[in-house]
Parts: sequence; C-alpha cells; structure tokens
Amino acid sequence: MQLPNKVRFSVIIAAVSISSSAIAASTSYDVGFSTVPDIALIQKTAMDFGGGLGLASGSICTMAISDDATATTYVGDGTMGLASTGGDTVGANFGDLSGVGCIVTSGDKGTPGLYEISGVPGGTVNVTVSNITSGTTFNFTAVGCVGTYNGAGNGDNCTAFTPGTPLPVTLANAADTVGNTAGAGIPSPGITRISVGGTITSTQTNTPGTLLTESFTIDVTY
Repeated sequence: MQLPNKVRFSVIIAAVSISSSAIAASTSYDVGFSTVPDIALIQKTAMDFGGGLGLASGSICTMAISDDATATTYVGDGTMGLASTGGDTVGANFGDLSGVGCIVTSGDKGTPGLYEISGVPGGTVNVTVSNITSGTTFNFTAVGCVGTYNGAGNGDNCTAFTPGTPLPVTLANAADTVGNTAGAGIPSPGITRISVGGTITSTQTNTPGTLLTESFTIDVTY
C-alpha cells in the first residue's frame, strides 16, 4: 500500500481595494480541508494450492479463476460483494486444480486468495498485483479480478487485472447498496475486493510432505 509522499495545496486570494471609505476592517479567516483517509488492505482468505504439487522441479499447478460471470470458474458476486445485473453465483469449477506435475484428481480444489481494500466511498484506487518471478521454491503467475462499482443499483463487475500493471477501480458508495437484483452480492461503501488464483511452477526438487511458501505483492494507491 502506498500513498503519495507529499501533497501540496495552494490558496489564491484576490486582494480587494475599497477606496470609497477611509475606514477599513481586516479580519483573518480559517481555510480548512480534510485529507483522504489512508487505504487499508487486508487478507480475508489466504491463497492455498493444497498438497498436490509434484516433487520434480518444473512441476506446475494452476488454480482456476475467472472474471467472466458466465464462466464455470467465476468467483461469484456474493464473494466479491458485487451487485451485477445477473446476481451471478460462484462457478462450479472455481478453484479447480490442474497442470503437469499437479497430482490431483478431477474436481480437486485449492483456495483462491481474497483481499479487501477500504478507502473513500466512490473513490478510485489503482491496484497492482505482482507475479513471483524469482522464488526460491516456486514462481507464481497471478490471475484474478478486482471488483469495481458503478455508483448505482446493479451494473458492478469484477475486472481482470494484468500482473504488474495498475488497474483503476472504483470503490462502492452508498448508491451501490440500493436497487439491486435479488441474489446479488451486498456492496459496502468504501470497500472492494480482489480475488487471486493463477499458476505456480516449482523451481527446485521438492521433499515429500514439505510446506512451501512464497510471497507476492499487492499495491494499492489513490
């Protein structure tokens, strides 16, 4: 999470000269403003690929996730707190695991990560999700989407991100909470969520039964 290091405000005052009176009054007045609140980013659900990664270096596991509300791998409006026109639910194959060296059976699932941003209701933030490209144990290519809101009933969507590229999204405001289709997610003013899956590729020969962990980065700025 990053905020600009410096914010500069300029106040320009026009001087008014009154020549028709010999008596003048001078009074000082306050100039006030409020800065935007800090952005908060918290983990709601930790990402977990489970225990299916093979032992050989180069083994690959992919966790399925999609921003497409019609796909069987869609994250679901309820999970994201989105009110789309369709009230779209979690896809049957959301989180499914597959890949060369991913030792799973059909239908085995991992747990996609879920992360929550809070800031100014109706404000725009830039979200950057980064890959892991030089991991000690494995690399990670992120796939997923970020909720963005339209400031009215229905019409919200989960927008796919490109790793390493800032994605501007709009946080929910009060108008997003009314007039929504039954079965839709429930927007919260000042909030949006990020859902992340993707692909891990082992960079070493692994030991059986070992827990492997690497860290990826999510940056959020105004």
